[in-house]
Amino acid sequence: MKIERITTHAIQVPLPRVFYGSNYAYTHKKAMTIEIECTDGLTGQAYLGDDFGLGPAVAAMAGGTMADSLVGKDSPAIETIWQSLRPFARNILGDRRVALHAQALIDIALWDLAGKRAGQSLGELWGNHCTSRPVIVVGSYYDAEKQVADYGVEAKGLQDQGYGGLKMKIGGLSPAEDAERVKAVREACGQTFIIAADANQGWSLSQSLEFTDLVQDYDLLWLEEPVHWENDRAEMAAIKAARPLPICGGQSELSFEGAKALMDIDAIDYCNLHAGYVGGMTPWLKMADLAAQRGLKVANTGEPQLSLQMMTAFAHGSPIEVYQQERDPLFYHLVVKPEDIVGGQIQRPLGSGWGYDLDQDYIKDFAVKA
Repeated sequence: MKIERITTHAIQVPLPRVFYGSNYAYTHKKAMTIEIECTDGLTGQAYLGDDFGLGPAVAAMAGGTMADSLVGKDSPAIETIWQSLRPFARNILGDRRVALHAQALIDIALWDLAGKRAGQSLGELWGNHCTSRPVIVVGSYYDAEKQVADYGVEAKGLQDQGYGGLKMKIGGLSPAEDAERVKAVREACGQTFIIAADANQGWSLSQSLEFTDLVQDYDLLWLEEPVHWENDRAEMAAIKAARPLPICGGQSELSFEGAKALMDIDAIDYCNLHAGYVGGMTPWLKMADLAAQRGLKVANTGEPQLSLQMMTAFAHGSPIEVYQQERDPLFYHLVVKPEDIVGGQIQRPLGSGWGYDLDQDYIKDFAVKA
């Protein structure tokens, strides 16, 4: 059960078009992969998306200095290993995001090993609340060529493909303009279609409040990270206190403690702490336990290969967020096929651990160097 070898790669897959959010653009699917080989013959595998273009540095740290410190260690000692890696994230002159993602990559692969040793999926191991959830697809990316009605047509097409809902990109236009896009989607897809809205910290407090008033008749699941980052905790708390629309936040926090701070000031209804940003599943599971104690729901953004297990494990899980195949070719290559999304639902994989295997040929084809 001792760690024998850790291998990591960074990959970059070109996308067929540019995907524009409120304040960013995606041109490639970037990710880091990891394999942890152990003396008992088991291998833990995982991948994480690379939102910040740090993949080569993350892979180098996880497969280099971090790996060197872990060879010979007991792989089931996940908490002990997590604590041993924490000093890497405390270099005041380094890029903390690199160390946190590297720590996360190792942590999620160790959890894969835990599931494989138990002969269970991680959804089963952590709670086994259900085997499927409603699935919502991230979409309504901005396109200067589109008219408002086109967003409704696009959403209806996604609904017809089997998706149960849509997480819309907002925050890149005025609240009134984005509210019109929400209206178009609701009218095109009907009342049973789930709609969430993600501003990616694109608005001021006053703009966010204006938007909540404009969409009050459209039954949104949540409003996610509506305000600029500088004072986001206090301003999300202000929105939550003033309006009934549920608030989702936590993705931009870098620790369990940051998520707890949001809960302590009653700033959120859904916590979507990002396992990749905070050092892995170990702090995320701690957050999920606290959220249950506080009567809050949990969500997960950007890592559907993790969400399939995370959201089905717990009663306070939320719909599983995925991307369209052209936005996330890696997920549809390794984990699910489009035809697995049926009737607005998605099943978690049947295999043990995370339930998928890495494709070495795919990694070789799209590998990037530091």
